[in-house]
Amino acid sequence: DVDDVVRRAVPDLPLLSTTSAELERLLEGLLAERSGWAAMGEAGRLFTRKHHDGRRSAEALAGFLGVTGPA
Repeated sequence: DVDDVVRRAVPDLPLLSTTSAELERLLEGLLAERSGWAAMGEAGRLFTRKHHDGRRSAEALAGFLGVTGPA
């Protein structure tokens, strides 16, 4: 489950979130709507490219380390 604090900080987070009580319903919905799987996969790929290639981490750490990023 993804905490609301995380969802607010990272609104484009392409993760499905559910509770144990709602897991079966979520899985049944996914199986019923397989046409949306490609879009979910693409959203994950784009999110990963944006947030996990090192540039975002470098930007976040630059101020802390007292350096400037590339021009």
